[in-house]
Amino acid sequence: MSARTSTRSAKSGAVTEKRPTLAAATKAVASLVGVGGDDAKRLSYAVMVASVEEVQHNSGFAERVRVAYNLAPTTEKHAGTSSSTRTPKALAIDLVSVKRVEGLTLNPAAPVDPYLVYEAYGADQLPAALDLHPLDKLKVAATLVEQRTPSGRRANRRSKATIIEYIVRELTANK
Repeated sequence: MSARTSTRSAKSGAVTEKRPTLAAATKAVASLVGVGGDDAKRLSYAVMVASVEEVQHNSGFAERVRVAYNLAPTTEKHAGTSSSTRTPKALAIDLVSVKRVEGLTLNPAAPVDPYLVYEAYGADQLPAALDLHPLDKLKVAATLVEQRTPSGRRANRRSKATIIEYIVRELTANK
């Protein structure tokens, strides 16, 4: 499927190419990938995560992204509240995988396996990678660590920071 559509002018007969709208592109990607297109934000996040991984390993893809970016119209910057100008945490953090791990995607909506995250991002980036996930997912991850760690220590579940600290400490203790 092409990212452009061609139309012929009735008056001049000239062919012009038009890029699809963001909504049309989202529907096209959902269809090509075989997922429901009813959650545009979730699909955009998934595409962005996959794109980051692909750009790291495929210079041809990186060049296509640069070309598409340069062809895309600029967006207006609106003066607004600070919440409207904040960069989402997932896009603000520059994580670089140290190893490609099968079955790992950093999806805050999915369960988190701290062992896979540790394997993919290493000890230095583990806190930042875990911080992308909401508190309820980290509580489940802490339970997984408690079950698999022989130390017998339990996680303090009062805050996200204490859970992340616990997971990092337990996973890196014997490494």
